[in-house]
Amino acid sequence: MDWDVKSVKVLPDHRLAVELADGRRGVFDLRPFLDRPGLQRLKDPGYFAGVGIRFGALTWPMEEDIAPDTLSAHLELVAVA
Repeated sequence: MDWDVKSVKVLPDHRLAVELADGRRGVFDLRPFLDRPGLQRLKDPGYFAGVGIRFGALTWPMEEDIAPDTLSAHLELVAVA
């Protein structure tokens, strides 16, 4: 899918710099999602830093994930020079 995550980099304050398969790049702020069921472990900065990509989605070791469509809808796009 066009919104699948191609790359991810951890930023301060529970934010992630991501690039999507369609070439869009931006910052995803996870803070609004941290109190949702199943995502509380992501409040720990060390655990949060363990983010990876599986099947195009942002994932963590204990199987927390952010669906690509959610990520795409909340991505703050950044201009690429």
